[in-house]
Amino acid sequence: MAPAITVSEPPIPAEAFEKHPGQWVAIRHGQIIAAADSIEGLGQNDAVESTDTVFLVPDPSTHFYRLRRD
Repeated sequence: MAPAITVSEPPIPAEAFEKHPGQWVAIRHGQIIAAADSIEGLGQNDAVESTDTVFLVPDPSTHFYRLRRD
């Protein structure tokens, strides 16, 4: 198994993500530097570097559930 990587970046206000529902974003130094509808599209953006943090911003209609294990 690959070792875990610890990433420490300044927090990003939730309002910054409101512009990108359902999109992939690249973050560097606490700033969203690029967004795209697909991870492939984000990877084609010249502003994105391999060391950027990349993740999918959930759409507001997305619901998360916690499975209860008793």
